[in-house]
Amino acid sequence: MSQEPIESGEIEAPKSIQIHQSDASLIITRKWLDRKTIIYTFVPIAIILFAIQPLFLISNFINNHFNETLQDIIRIEDSNEVIWLGLVALIGLLFLITGIFFVYYIITKWLNQTRIWANEEEILINHQPLPCPWIRNKRVRKANLERLYAKRNQKNQSYDIYANTYTGDDKKIITVATGKEALFIERTLEDYYNLEDQPQKGEIDPSNLTNPFHQIEAPRSITVYQDDNQIQINKKWNGGFITAIFAILLNTFLIIVALLVANSDNTGENISRLLPIFLLFLLFGILTLYLAVARWVNYTYIVADNKLITVTYGSVPFPFFKNQQIEASQLKRLYSKQYSSGENSYIYIVHIDTNQGSGEELVKVSNREEALFIERTLENYYNIEDQPQEGEISELENNVWDGLFGNQ
Repeated sequence: MSQEPIESGEIEAPKSIQIHQSDASLIITRKWLDRKTIIYTFVPIAIILFAIQPLFLISNFINNHFNETLQDIIRIEDSNEVIWLGLVALIGLLFLITGIFFVYYIITKWLNQTRIWANEEEILINHQPLPCPWIRNKRVRKANLERLYAKRNQKNQSYDIYANTYTGDDKKIITVATGKEALFIERTLEDYYNLEDQPQKGEIDPSNLTNPFHQIEAPRSITVYQDDNQIQINKKWNGGFITAIFAILLNTFLIIVALLVANSDNTGENISRLLPIFLLFLLFGILTLYLAVARWVNYTYIVADNKLITVTYGSVPFPFFKNQQIEASQLKRLYSKQYSSGENSYIYIVHIDTNQGSGEELVKVSNREEALFIERTLENYYNIEDQPQEGEISELENNVWDGLFGNQ
């Protein structure tokens, strides 16, 4: 049976998607591999390196002291050695299991595809070739399908495609990385089934595909999206590369220490003496690695509408920052200030004044341009006059906001 590539109306097919249609069916294939996968590839390697350190200590301790039988291992006289040996084994195994899981996850990102197979009876969505228990295959019967629509996930950078059925249920059938992919898949299936594109609250606007939600020019780390109902400011975290380098150097140092201790003449005595310090350094290394990943992939999301300003953080959970909500009706003024975070180092905080108080922290950023842009964007969205505040940072010399908000 011959298959020919097709296009969905005026929407050009993204590079990650291939479409083929025959007389009996439509097949949409989407590759999982994206830019973030290349960054994530190094994470499981670092985790496994952490796991190797305590496992080195255990293997050499056993080899040096209990070479004959398993009974010798059971007859350890020093209870402290048993406790420390057990703790080291537990830490090593936990990290090894975590590393293996992430290795498998990265392999699926490199190799897997999502296959959407549509015919006159049903839509089948499966993920192959490697099994992924965290993602379920989906099935939608054509007889129950009323319409399709795509929405942007407010918590992260992904996009969800939903199938609305005659029973009134909205079933999420697939999640993709970009709005272009979501709209192309939606339109392709609508064209195949001759479904009318019916407007849905919060869905992606097809007329604005190349620039979703009216994207506004912003600093490099910030993307702004706006539709008729809300404005969303996505601020990418930075500094992950330097933190990752530090984590790798610390990890390398710990491996060297583990090897020296494991191959010393008095391995058992050295383990008992050095393990508490080693565990503290290992914990610090774990936290540093976690911080590096968070700063590399996380975003701060500021969503504003006529009711609320919501600030959330993702994709990696970060307990040091708390999500918050502010009633828009209480908002009186916004301003930004600079604070010292060390010698020749500064942070910038966007503050808000409300009817209930003043000086509340809205969001913390790393440079002046980001703070000013967030402040001015929200002021323009809510038509709030910029009121001078003692100690606030001044405008940029080259005002990048001039003319950007004339259509609001």
